[in-house]
Amino acid sequence: MRNWIIHIRKRGCVGAFMKYRRIFQMILVCITGILLSGCRGQIEEQKKKKQDTHQDSTIQIYKTVGNVSQGIESWWFKRNEEHQQPEVSQKIDLSKYDAYYVDPKCTEKKIYLTFDCGYENGFTPKILDVLKRQKVVAAFFVTKPFIREEAKLVKLADKICNLRDILAAPPADWSPERKQGYFDWAAKVVAGVRGVHPELEAVFDGLLARHAELR
Repeated sequence: MRNWIIHIRKRGCVGAFMKYRRIFQMILVCITGILLSGCRGQIEEQKKKKQDTHQDSTIQIYKTVGNVSQGIESWWFKRNEEHQQPEVSQKIDLSKYDAYYVDPKCTEKKIYLTFDCGYENGFTPKILDVLKRQKVVAAFFVTKPFIREEAKLVKLADKICNLRDILAAPPADWSPERKQGYFDWAAKVVAGVRGVHPELEAVFDGLLARHAELR
């Protein structure tokens, strides 16, 4: 009899526990749903703010560059077999940038040397020696690996070109003081790369000595 009563009491405890556990689970589900709804609302609000910010930025960008054409322009050139200047597209006017692809005023045949200077296996200094010896000017299009490995040589060549341009065709709005200031700064830069190429350093020194021509 006693065992039977204990068994009933145990069943009653288990039943009560199961009942409250279901209630607890329902409450937990409700709380989780509320939290998720709140998070979803915050996420949607953040997305909306980002979209509004992006739209404002886009509008501002278009306001800033509203006079720039958003169209696509094509450029081309056509070779010929008569040893004449190639025909080029006239859609893009390079003259406003003080540049041209084919000089319309040129009456003699000229060759422009360009070098894609990147993975060149150490030949660039030798090429520069030949160009200097033959008094030939060339353009070098350098890549990141070359700039990283030959930083001193690039700095030296850059300062030579800039000094030559300032002497020959300086920016119209540069005062004599500003030109002299650039010469002085270039001298300090080259002082830190001395020894990389003595012959080019001599060219730089020759240009630097012409500072009296700055007007």
